[in-house]
Amino acid sequence: MVAQDPSRDSSSEKPQFVPAESEPRRRMTWLTRARVSRAILCLLLLLSVGVFAWVADNHYPLRHWLFFMYAYYWLLSAFFAAASLAAGLRVVSALLPEPPRLGEKLALAFALGTLVFVLGIFVGGLLGLLGHVFFFAWPALMLGFGARFTWGEVKRVRRHLSGHGSCIFLPCRPVQILAAALMGLGLVAVYLQVMTPLNVGGDSYWYHLPIAEHYAASGAIRPFAEGWYLGTYPHLASWLYTWAFLAPGELFDHVALSSHLEYVLFVATVASLSPLCRRLLSGRRVPFAGAAIFLFPGLFLYDSSLITGADHVLAFWAPALGIALIRLGKNFRVREAVLAGALTGAAILTKYQASYLFVPTALFVLVLVVRDRRLRPALAWALACLVVSSGHWLKNWIAHGYPFYPLLNKYLAGHPFHEGAADRMYWDAQFLLHGTFWEKARETLLALVTFSFVPHDWSGFHGERPVFGSLFTLLLPVLLFLRAMRRTWLFVIAIHIGILVWFVTTHQDRYLQALLPWMAACTVAILVAAWQKGLAVRAALVLLVAFQVVWGGDVYFIRSHAMIGDSPLKALVDHMALGQQKRYGDQRRLHFGSLHAVGERLPPGAKVLVHEKHDRLGLGAASISDTLCWQGAVDYMVLDTPDQAMALWRKMGATHVMWWDDLGMPWHDYLGREAVFARTVDLWGGDFEYIGDKLLTKLQATARDAAKSAAPTKIAWLSCRDEPLLGLYSARGLVERRVETALSVDFVRDAPLEAVAAANVAILRGSCDFFDRANAELPSQFRRISRAGEFTVWVRR
Repeated sequence: MVAQDPSRDSSSEKPQFVPAESEPRRRMTWLTRARVSRAILCLLLLLSVGVFAWVADNHYPLRHWLFFMYAYYWLLSAFFAAASLAAGLRVVSALLPEPPRLGEKLALAFALGTLVFVLGIFVGGLLGLLGHVFFFAWPALMLGFGARFTWGEVKRVRRHLSGHGSCIFLPCRPVQILAAALMGLGLVAVYLQVMTPLNVGGDSYWYHLPIAEHYAASGAIRPFAEGWYLGTYPHLASWLYTWAFLAPGELFDHVALSSHLEYVLFVATVASLSPLCRRLLSGRRVPFAGAAIFLFPGLFLYDSSLITGADHVLAFWAPALGIALIRLGKNFRVREAVLAGALTGAAILTKYQASYLFVPTALFVLVLVVRDRRLRPALAWALACLVVSSGHWLKNWIAHGYPFYPLLNKYLAGHPFHEGAADRMYWDAQFLLHGTFWEKARETLLALVTFSFVPHDWSGFHGERPVFGSLFTLLLPVLLFLRAMRRTWLFVIAIHIGILVWFVTTHQDRYLQALLPWMAACTVAILVAAWQKGLAVRAALVLLVAFQVVWGGDVYFIRSHAMIGDSPLKALVDHMALGQQKRYGDQRRLHFGSLHAVGERLPPGAKVLVHEKHDRLGLGAASISDTLCWQGAVDYMVLDTPDQAMALWRKMGATHVMWWDDLGMPWHDYLGREAVFARTVDLWGGDFEYIGDKLLTKLQATARDAAKSAAPTKIAWLSCRDEPLLGLYSARGLVERRVETALSVDFVRDAPLEAVAAANVAILRGSCDFFDRANAELPSQFRRISRAGEFTVWVRR
């Protein structure tokens, strides 16, 4: 032990240990250095990104990157999906006091939310609220409406995940891995087709998208004044696409966003098959059941693929409706009936082909009434169905006189409906039944077995090859050997009732997409139940499914897209390659096949009468169709004078007229009507503007010559064939082949102007060589308005 020196001042000694209070300082210093280091690292990385972007921008301007365009479409699609799911979750919570399982709840919620979304667009259109503000405000209101329920559902999902692990979402077994791979590949394959906005079907160019553009340009949803038949069909899909056309952007963006919205609904359809299959199998989980949809390879083929139409929008309702019907069969109560009725009404609101779902659903409800001897749930189902679908039938009733105008026109009086309109309505006879009653009955019953083996489509698409998918039909005998499959049997019966309706109405293959989700769900249910029968059965099932996959494996690459003239993949490759060729910007964003160039010439508020062709997409304005056989207001045979035609145009609100320089209509009945149209645009139109192969004119307040505009149309028919005889006709007379004054060939050849002196329109066939003098002298007194094949339409100056 060492004695302490008392003389040493203890206060002067240096501390031997670091004071406790300096430890926080060291810790703070270390944290500060770490933060500074991370900040410097982030700045360096951001600087690297900036350098990279600067270099890349010199080669390929960032503002033209496709990535940002498609990110924009996905952001808006996610906005739609989130709003629909949020509002749907709240509706489900209010409608069903006993919450269903998670997957089932999400399927029902998204379907109901989508229904609320489109009904909101319809109501907003009726109120004239459509515009950029409405585009953002309506989904935002829906998000706010369901935000609290959505947040609660998110917390429940987190708890569910923590309790069950990742296997609830990820494949954990070999069969599940294969199903997940097929489903993932299928979704990617479909999206590669969707990526190019040129992947638009003929009907989509014709009416699905033009209707949406018309509503968006008008800022309101109103009946078509011309009684355009296609505009009176159910159009829930077009209401949804109307929201896309309200988005900031150009035609290219609007079409691309519409395609992405259809794809979102398709993804939801695929995802909804698992909860439907779980119901079919009485609670047995079937993850990745949606892969079965891709065992029907016709899905990849024009025009059964996603082409921004309405077929897959109709199919979207099928899984949710199937779940609702199973719930209704288990608990025949008013709330369940309202759910099923709302989803049935949503299908009706989409397409008339909803009859494939409606007929078996109505029969099922009738069976439940007999079984339980309760009428109130059935009345609730019917009322919900009626109210939801009223957006279609009620507007037709108010605007056109009865709910299903122009159908049933032989029994009900609708308007507008010009003289002879009932005899000129177009029906595609190729997909209608022909023969005696017994022949039709035999064909219909045979189709229940052969529908997937015998193509019912345009021969130019894929020939005689069956591509819809025969796996469903081939598995039906297996169902006879399975037990406890009552629900699957009911759906199989419902599907075949739907096939009967399909075949006796219009049996084109693409319309079967409405039944595809139910077919795929039954296919999965049979496969899963048969899988339990032993190793030998499993081997046979694997062989059958593998044969189907290999058989349909090349369908995706068939180059038969009618609008593109090739494969959508080829169009996508060409579209992507334009950037490397520095043809980006306006060149790449043009939507070929549209009327975008005409739309650029139109002033705000214009309403264009589009003459005798179906094209309307791209005008960016409200439009009117005068195409014979497709609308009930306009028949120029009846409107004999330009004054009468102009009065009708004014009544319908037309401000401009657009027509094609070559109408391609070499028939006398069309040309008789064309004479009245030509005189009207000549006397009431301003200067003609040529835009490619189209002409555009603005209608004037007064006619160029009031006396001529009030005079009947008198046509000099100058043709050398045995069509209507060479001579002078009225418009109706040329249509009906009733000549007023016959002309001789010698008279027309030697003195053409004298021969046509009494006519105010001359229609000359250019292939008649001995009318060369007439062809040379007519321009001195007549103005050429249009061509129609070999014919030229001249109007007296």
